[in-house]
Amino acid sequence: MAKIVRTKTKATGGITKREKSLMDEHANLWISRAMRTDPIEPDKIAPAIEGLYAAAGMKKPRVVIVPSRS
Repeated sequence: MAKIVRTKTKATGGITKREKSLMDEHANLWISRAMRTDPIEPDKIAPAIEGLYAAAGMKKPRVVIVPSRS
C-alpha cells in the first residue's frame, strides 16, 4: 500500500479507514436527503432559493413546486 501523505498543497496515497468511514457517512446523509419525499413548506423554500440566487448575484429564479411520488 502506498504511503499516505497530507500537506497543505498535496494529498497522495489514498485514504485512511477513518477517512473512508467519514466519507461513507457523509455520502449516506446526502443520499437520504436527495431521496426523501417529505412535503416541503412553500412559504419557506421559495424565499430561501431566491435568497441563494441573490447572494450569488444571479437573477431571481422562477420557483416551481410540484408534488412528488414516493
